[in-house]
Amino acid sequence: MSAGAALLALAAGCGALAQPIDYARIRALNLEPNMGPGEGNAGARAPDEPRPAGAVLETRPPLNPVAKPAFREQTRAVAVKTKTAIAATVVAHGFQRAWKIVFRPDGRMFVTEKSGRIRIVTPDGKIGEPLGGVPEVLNYSDAGFFDLALDPDFARTRRIFFSYVEYRKDGNGLTVATATLSPDETMMQDVRIIFSAPAHNNVGHYGGRILVQPDRTLLVTVGDHFLPQLRIKAQDLDSTLGKIVRINFDGSIPADNPFAQVRAAEGAIWALGVRNIEGLVRDSRGAVWASDIGPQTGDEIDRIEPGHNYGWPVVGYGTEYSGKLINNGRSSWPGTDQPVYYWDPTIAPSGITFYSGKLIPEWSGNLFVGALAGQHLARLVMRNGHVVGEERLLQDRRQRIRDVVEGPDGALWVLTDSNDGQLLRLAPIGR
Repeated sequence: MSAGAALLALAAGCGALAQPIDYARIRALNLEPNMGPGEGNAGARAPDEPRPAGAVLETRPPLNPVAKPAFREQTRAVAVKTKTAIAATVVAHGFQRAWKIVFRPDGRMFVTEKSGRIRIVTPDGKIGEPLGGVPEVLNYSDAGFFDLALDPDFARTRRIFFSYVEYRKDGNGLTVATATLSPDETMMQDVRIIFSAPAHNNVGHYGGRILVQPDRTLLVTVGDHFLPQLRIKAQDLDSTLGKIVRINFDGSIPADNPFAQVRAAEGAIWALGVRNIEGLVRDSRGAVWASDIGPQTGDEIDRIEPGHNYGWPVVGYGTEYSGKLINNGRSSWPGTDQPVYYWDPTIAPSGITFYSGKLIPEWSGNLFVGALAGQHLARLVMRNGHVVGEERLLQDRRQRIRDVVEGPDGALWVLTDSNDGQLLRLAPIGR
């Protein structure tokens, strides 16, 4: 255990412990859709009404009354407004708790659902039958099937990487596997597990985002598994809980990982001190950015550097679900990085993407963030690595936004998280 974690007495501040899981009952029900409220609900409050450009966007009082930003642009940016007239078109619907959009080289998409279904979707909205060969998935509350990523040579190899929560003898845990798409595109073949996070008997905070790096490694976010006695492990180098890990395509550990040569450390660890990262993206300069869901509040956007510590649960800008402050309200600690931006009240950020297309020039370089509790798509205007403006898009739809990606057509494609989830296309009117 690290020195920072040893200072904590966190259990008293956290919510009640999870009840035992009846795995047999879950299996028997073959649940569709996913049971339980899922992540991003605690601390949710109705969002503000739209604000005029130039005014501070967030006017609700913070839930954490003592936290002060470390620098001027760290929270509560001024409102901005897109000048281009944008249309949000429903391309397809009927997805059950959809999680990820992945564009294929031929322009079609993979869309994942938390029950374990992977569908091929055409740009005009035709939804294919679920692929076969997917491993059994624990589909309950936070748990389910999450991300999917393609081998950079997918057109040749048909290789896929995916993350999901696996039933295990000692509970359940986040798992990353690789497979190949069958020639007739109906099956996942040659499925092989390449990473397994520690298993525990509760259903909270898995992370699950996968980012393919140019050096042909995978970054995978691993949640802290929620419980107070587990989240402390986000500061421990002998556990992959509360971390971002970096592995090779075959699951082996890269020799240049920051802790690969540290005795008693998990060599896969790339960054530590995170809670429940569900958004991971690389910007045009190659920097990695993440969205981390806070507890009752205190969601973060972090710029991720290898070997760095992002503080959880030693520090945070949020509060416990009980309303108590985290570590007596501490929001900084020596050796930990500050978030680039944070929200209070919560928005529960999920998928994120930087816009680089030419269809909407005023969005160039902006970071888009799907908000679950906030029920909108956040647009963050970035300047010199800081947030200088914020806009809430799709707010009138009052839908949980799970994922956002830029399509090959230069539009933004968005997934909503519900039992009749929608695939939306955001583009200038008439384009």
